[in-house]
Formats: sequence, structure tokens, C-alpha cells
Amino acid sequence: MKGPPRLHKHTATWVGIDPGFSGAIGILDQTGAYVACYDLPTTAGEGRSREFDVEKLALIVQAISQSYPDPRVCLEWPQTRPDEAPEASKRFGVGLGLLEGMFTLAGMRPTRVAPNAWKGRLGLMGKEGQATESREQAVRYAEQVIGRLPRGLLRGPRGGAKDGRAEALLIAWEAATRTRAGLLAQSEDVRMARLLFGAGRRRRRPPVL
Repeated sequence: MKGPPRLHKHTATWVGIDPGFSGAIGILDQTGAYVACYDLPTTAGEGRSREFDVEKLALIVQAISQSYPDPRVCLEWPQTRPDEAPEASKRFGVGLGLLEGMFTLAGMRPTRVAPNAWKGRLGLMGKEGQATESREQAVRYAEQVIGRLPRGLLRGPRGGAKDGRAEALLIAWEAATRTRAGLLAQSEDVRMARLLFGAGRRRRRPPVL
């Protein structure tokens, strides 16, 4: 696996994690510009036979820990839905615990972020039952606001939305632009939008051991 680029020691780094089996880990610099993105590695198979590839995930976490200074990690932490199948809920919960545990053991304890919280602060709350539209909305938003984003990163070969990557990057971007340095690095229109949707609220640093 090719290692991530190394940054200068004074550069803060933001890490956002979309924890689904189609999720990703997005990494931005202190201005909210793109640095790297990793799809969460999974084993072969579909449905109940699909799990996270623990060994590959450990290598990614290790690479992030060794390559980036002062990483601030934000892990999306959804609530269990009443109508969700028990098996699906269990497998998702195992994945969440695995991600939180690996990053914590590597010295990068994540801050838990509720989906409704970060999406609400970006104005990305879609209508119920419109999952496809919501995925496309997240990709378009990321393509518009994240600097240095590689062309085609958030699109499949036929143009389909890779929303796991988009949401991981947006989780990091939302956190980065709630800081003074991150907010001032944005365009005037973006700064105004962020202030309107709550960027001016004080953000606590992620917990540390």
C-alpha cells in the first residue's frame, strides 16, 4: 500500500470517518483542503458475509498515525433505528467499535459526531426517503467546497456518486471550518453559509488519553 504524503510538523490535520461498509476515511489540512482519502477495506462477499478487513484497516490507521501531525479525528456515530434489522445493527455496531478502538489505541481518540449534527450545520438534511438525492447532494457539496480535490474522486466510472468518500471528507471539512484558520481559508460565500449554519459555535478539541 502506498503511504500517504507527509506534512510539515506545524500543519494540523483533520480526519473524518464515514463508518459504513461503503464508507471511507477522509483527510484534510488545517484549511479544509484535500490531503488523502481511503475507502474502508472490507472482506469479499455481500450482505452478512461482508466485514471489515481488520489487517488492512490497521495498516491505514498506522499510516495516518505516523504521517500526520496532531490529527483530529471525527467519527460519525449514528443512532440505532427502531426498524433496523438486529443482525445489521449488530454488524454496524461492531464496525463502529473497531474503528473507535483502533484510532484510540493509535493515540488518535475520535470525537463522536452525530449525522444530524454535522449535516444540519452544512444544510445537508435531505427529505426522508430520498437517499439517492441525498448521496448526490453530498458529492456536489464536497466538489464545490473542498480545495485540491482530485478530479473524479467522488464519482464512479459512470458518474455515480461515491457518497462514502464525500461524507468522510465533509465530516472533516465541517470540523475544520469551525476553526478560525479553516473558516478564514474559505471564500466569502462559504464563510457566510458556514456562519449561518452554525460554524460560529465554539468547537471542543477531540478528547485525548
